[in-house]
Amino acid sequence: MSWKSIVAASAVALMGGAGIALPVQADETITYTYDSLGRLVIVKSSGDVNNGETHSLCYDPAGNREQYLSTSNSSSASCPTPPAPNSPPVLVNTTDNILCGSTKTYDVISGASDPESNTPLVFTGIVFIDGFSAATVVSSSEIEVVGESTEGTTEITYAVEDSLGDASTGVLTINTSGPPNQCDSGGVGS
Repeated sequence: MSWKSIVAASAVALMGGAGIALPVQADETITYTYDSLGRLVIVKSSGDVNNGETHSLCYDPAGNREQYLSTSNSSSASCPTPPAPNSPPVLVNTTDNILCGSTKTYDVISGASDPESNTPLVFTGIVFIDGFSAATVVSSSEIEVVGESTEGTTEITYAVEDSLGDASTGVLTINTSGPPNQCDSGGVGS
C-alpha cells in the first residue's frame, strides 16, 4: 500500500482593493491510500473544517467501484468482504466388483460433500458410460447397474450439483467377473 499526502500549508491571499498581501493559514492534511492495484481506497482529512472526515471506496471482484462510504469520526468505513466463489461438490469415486449379469444399486450422493455446505446435493444424471454394463437412474440419488455378460470393466460418469448449481462429476467403476458358467466366454461385450 502506498501513501500519498497532499498538505496545504499556507496560501497568500490578495485583499481586494487594499492591495495588501496577507498570509492565510490552512491547516488541513488530506491523506490518500491506494491498494496494491493502484486504486484509491481511503481519503482521510485532518485539521480544519473537515477534520476526521474519511471516505472509503469499495470495489467488486472485477475492479468496479461498488460503494463510496463516508464517516466523520476519523475511522475508516470498512468495505464488505466479497463472498468467496462457490466450489463444486466433492464426490467419492467408487469401484466395485459384481458378477456377470447381476444387478446392483449404488447411492452416488452417499459420501459426497460440499465445501461451503451448499446443500442439498442433487444427482443430475449419468453423463457417460464407457464399457458394456448397463446403467439406469432409479432414484434421485441412485444408479442401478446390470453387469455385462462377460468379464470386463465399465466406468459410469455421473454429475451432482450443489444448491447454487455448481456441478462435479464422479466415476463409478464396475469390474464384472464370475465363474465360467455365469460369464459368456465369447469375448468382451458378446
